[in-house]
Amino acid sequence: MKAVFFDVDGTLIDCVEKKIPASSIKAIEELRKNGYKVALATGRDINSIRDIKDLDISVFDAYVLNNGAAIYDNTLRCIKDFPFLREDVEKILEYCNKLKIDF
Repeated sequence: MKAVFFDVDGTLIDCVEKKIPASSIKAIEELRKNGYKVALATGRDINSIRDIKDLDISVFDAYVLNNGAAIYDNTLRCIKDFPFLREDVEKILEYCNKLKIDF
């Protein structure tokens, strides 16, 4: 399988219009016609993806969100998520508090 992953901010989304340019959508469609799976990979969460202007979610085969912590299909249905374990969050908070780092 051949796959291409696109970042969102500063890469795929036009910084002025705040949407994916038609030329990019056309290029993505060409990739898919040529047998590539096309995914969006970003630090954004699901709600932020839904807020992208004029986004036809079916353009992408998958969405890798939250810096890889959640994977969605082309209908924005969650396939897999990787939440932090409670004990890991507690360790991070303890560390941040010790060093007086806002978290």
